[in-house]
Amino acid sequence: MASDLKILRQDFNVKIVFYRGRLWSIPDAFRILAAVASTCANISWFGYTQAYFAVTLSRLLGKPSVVILGGFDVSSDEWAGNTIPDKHRRRLKAILANATVLLPISARIAGLARRFSDRTDFRVIPLGFDPEEFAPQGPKDGSVVTVAYIRRDYLQRKGLMPYVRATRLSPQTQFYLIGKPLDDSILDLQREGGSNLTFTGWLDRPDLILKLQRAAVYVQASTHEGFGSALAQAMLCECVPVVTDRGAIPEVVGDTGVYVEPGNPESIAAGVREAVENPSLGKRARERIVNQFSLESRRRALLETVGGLTN
Repeated sequence: MASDLKILRQDFNVKIVFYRGRLWSIPDAFRILAAVASTCANISWFGYTQAYFAVTLSRLLGKPSVVILGGFDVSSDEWAGNTIPDKHRRRLKAILANATVLLPISARIAGLARRFSDRTDFRVIPLGFDPEEFAPQGPKDGSVVTVAYIRRDYLQRKGLMPYVRATRLSPQTQFYLIGKPLDDSILDLQREGGSNLTFTGWLDRPDLILKLQRAAVYVQASTHEGFGSALAQAMLCECVPVVTDRGAIPEVVGDTGVYVEPGNPESIAAGVREAVENPSLGKRARERIVNQFSLESRRRALLETVGGLTN
């Protein structure tokens, strides 16, 4: 979202409205109304409640609206019980029916969105990444990294628990789990991990990039991903991706990584060993992101789309 905001500010005067959640829904709805009324077009990241307000009000006021579809908004895998709540489902259908432009970030997300709409004009614009910011530098140290917030529902969906358990199966390898703990589920992970596992907590961007530059392998053991931003950033740093075939992950990785079974620590450990033995995959992984998911491609597509609505 920060990257898109920076892009849009190159050509447009952008006003930001944050939706603060259910307790603030009424005052925020009025703030969104004021913003929609005073601007030429509006963009919502994720087809969630704030997008429902923006799209509905835009239709009433005759203003164009854009919705970027990013994951939990259309995927039942990212909701409790793997079921999208009825209220959100109704609002999602209204968003998909009434938004002027729908921009899924991956073909996987577009496919999920089509379950709720018969529109044929979804325009997939993949996320874009800066190969100068995320770039290899210096020697690799053989370490393994994954990046995610630490919270209970991510233990399985992001594959954090099987990742942590895999550390005990490769005791000579240094593993890192980078991410801010949001609940006490980190205690469960600490109990299951080996002594070769380090929880770094939150890292600022320079420190994150340094960890990715040093790591030999990046693991994305998720059961669903709408795209996988940290995965793409790691690939730019020439980490060999060890991944599942779920969600949009194969769109990002293609044939440049090692595929493993979701939820299977033994498979992850074996995948890490294979990746370490094939470091050339890291260079291929970087080339794939540079060629297929450039920041410049997303910049052109976003500015073209929004410019077409405001001219």
